[in-house]
Amino acid sequence: MPARPARRVPSVALALLALVAPACSHGTAGVGATTAPAGARTRPATAVTATALTANDLAVPLAAALKAHDRAAFLAFAAGSAQPAMANWWDNLDAIGFDTGAASGPTGDGSVTRLDAHGRGTVTLEIGVHSPLDPTRRDGDPIHTTRPSVPSTRYDLDVQLATVGRHPTITSWRPHDVVAPWDGPKLYVRKDRNVVVAGLESDAARVDAAVADAQAAAAWTIDFFHDRFEPLVRQAGFVVFVTTDPTTSAGWFPKPADLKGWFGDRTAAAFPLAGQAGKREGPGEAPIGGARVVVPGTQIGDGLRATLVHEFTHVLYAPDGRWHSPGGSTMPAWVPEGAARLVEATYVAHNPDAYYDTTAIRAQIQQCAQEDLLHDVPPSDAEVYGGGDRQSECAYDVSAALLASLGRTVDANNLWQSIQLAVVHDSAPWTYVVESTQGAAVRYHATAEMQLLALQNFHTFYGV
Repeated sequence: MPARPARRVPSVALALLALVAPACSHGTAGVGATTAPAGARTRPATAVTATALTANDLAVPLAAALKAHDRAAFLAFAAGSAQPAMANWWDNLDAIGFDTGAASGPTGDGSVTRLDAHGRGTVTLEIGVHSPLDPTRRDGDPIHTTRPSVPSTRYDLDVQLATVGRHPTITSWRPHDVVAPWDGPKLYVRKDRNVVVAGLESDAARVDAAVADAQAAAAWTIDFFHDRFEPLVRQAGFVVFVTTDPTTSAGWFPKPADLKGWFGDRTAAAFPLAGQAGKREGPGEAPIGGARVVVPGTQIGDGLRATLVHEFTHVLYAPDGRWHSPGGSTMPAWVPEGAARLVEATYVAHNPDAYYDTTAIRAQIQQCAQEDLLHDVPPSDAEVYGGGDRQSECAYDVSAALLASLGRTVDANNLWQSIQLAVVHDSAPWTYVVESTQGAAVRYHATAEMQLLALQNFHTFYGV
């Protein structure tokens, strides 16, 4: 069955007389990805009269501990309830696997936190780690960097300056907005070449059952894009979380309302996370550092593989987008869901030679028309995400078919690139259909012409 859309159910340089903390820019793969490991356990002298902190004071040494993979140095900052929380966070992410990490203030500017009379305050940091399977940005990407992307989530850290000569102590560590699987109880983890599959220990059997299907879907998806649009493959695999408990899955990775697309379906969901690689493009904007896939339920076999192919397509395209922009996303929802549905349909067709295969989609669209469920072309956001199960399923199929129809208007090899450019520019795909490239100059087909041809091909080929 096709994947179906889900119900859409973000200071610590001390005020010292003689110590200046290094600047922390959100956009250089976070602090940890660019700063050589420091002696995180060597604590600078602190004036007892300090009344303010900046995010950098904790971000710099915490990131250094992550980069050095030094658990003891990381936990040396913890006290009270922060000790078990930080130890659990580290141990879960260590079980998943990471090769570097990063930390910064959520605005990347070392913003100031005022301390009370007892030297206490709360600092918010974006903290994350880079799995060996996560994206690594390279020359030619929109933000032109070769550093690893670091998917991150925000945490509120209660800190205290209580003793002369000591670094701020973290007394409480808690998620700021997004609750990730690694923030909860101990995870059970299994790995294969292109996947990490994790879940709660109570779901160990589910994790075991999902590994082979996840690996097959990951290998197929990576091979698919290596053959058709190799520049999209900037990562070695995918991190997947599974659970049989609907409450657990509903509590993982809720999304901001203005981040549209690249999410998912009732059978699974792909969740982009804020990234710490590359320069912010403007106030409130940041790159997506990577994505995590959540699969609820007990689906197995070819159905699960098709679902994961769909979600893995979202994951591959996700780093080209922005985590958040002040005006919200203007990219139509049908673009990302249509792309993922088209790759999923090609997998289901088991036609390894097809550039894409819409054989099954064609029959389904004609059935949708007979049921009077074929409305807007392209479908509206409400039809893609807000309709009933059947309405959304039809909208997904129409979205995939319209992208295939665009591919038939020009050299098919341009289709996947056009989708990527649509994500980068937050636009419709026919705006960026490449006509020719001369040196650094790229010429695009006329947008109105491409849209008209795609619509004509859609109605002719699918008979509706």
